[in-house]
Amino acid sequence: MLGVIGGVFAICVAIIAGVSISNRSDSPKVTETHAAESVVTDSQGATVSETETTRSPYDILAEEIVGKWTDSAQMSGYEFFSDGTVIVTYVNLTVPVVNLPINGTAKGTYSLSEDNLTVKFSIYSKTIENNYKASIENNALSLYDKEERETATYERVTASQETTTAASGENTQPADSLAGSWTNGDSSIKYVFNGNGGLTVSFSNAVVPQFSKEAITGIYSGVYITAGDKVTVQFMMGSEKITAEYSFVVSGNSLSLKDNTGDTTILIRSGSASNNTSNSLVGQWKDGSGMSGYNFKDGGTVEITYVNFTVPVVNMPINGTYSGSYVTEGNKITISASIYSNTVTNTYTYTVNDNTLTLINVEDGAVSTYTRK
Repeated sequence: MLGVIGGVFAICVAIIAGVSISNRSDSPKVTETHAAESVVTDSQGATVSETETTRSPYDILAEEIVGKWTDSAQMSGYEFFSDGTVIVTYVNLTVPVVNLPINGTAKGTYSLSEDNLTVKFSIYSKTIENNYKASIENNALSLYDKEERETATYERVTASQETTTAASGENTQPADSLAGSWTNGDSSIKYVFNGNGGLTVSFSNAVVPQFSKEAITGIYSGVYITAGDKVTVQFMMGSEKITAEYSFVVSGNSLSLKDNTGDTTILIRSGSASNNTSNSLVGQWKDGSGMSGYNFKDGGTVEITYVNFTVPVVNMPINGTYSGSYVTEGNKITISASIYSNTVTNTYTYTVNDNTLTLINVEDGAVSTYTRK
């Protein structure tokens, strides 16, 4: 019995000694961090310790924002990628600085600091930066604009929704038919539309009445926006902001720009096989009926075939073929013929694209198209 008591006493002494040592001021202190634990019961009724992992709500936001988001109309929105890039989609957004609307997408970058979201992108060569407070709840992204003090809400676009939209063709933007480089017949005017609202205009001793009363030489950067068959261009010429609106028609590799005075400029897509030299006109051309048309020959002569054509001046219809002459200057052609002892002269802007000849009357703007035979 005394042996047992002695043993217990010895153990108690050791424990007390250990406690005394650990409480000494010169003993190293060790700080341990423990994960939160919860106690659960397994299927056998025994208790099991389970470690919980606690994540910051900002980490969750950074993960969940990745994906595609659209407004209630499924037109404007954002697509965030894990590498920090973003695609911004806008419909009828009036862009600051240039004060022009945009329809389409722009690529940019984004960053998150806690719930502060910064989105940067460029439109019309202008950098736009927006700062928001971001939150996500029930697949809805809320962005509070700190400057405008307004909140916009976007819904997450699921994979199935994207597949359905692509299959139905909804909300897809038509290709920009203006995109590319265009020059007139003597290369004194050149427009380069970049397909995303950016524009470069080049003039080489060109007379453009809507821009200047004098011949212009220079290269200018600007913007453009299309709406149906209308295009608005805007650029700075020195300290002056130039804005012009045209009706436009793209036919193959030919672009027709008609201003509000009725003056029409014909441009040819750069790199196309067609050209505006007189040799490209040589040959026989017929209208859609295959009856009326022209037969241009080397040396500046032409045979004109008319079917029920009412001749100006004499105001009488004719049917038949008449001899005449033609002269070209740049992208303009003047055709003269004698009919009923009267000389009939018309001037057109013209383009030859592959096997299509387009004539636009400079006086009344009437457009006629012919096919090479």
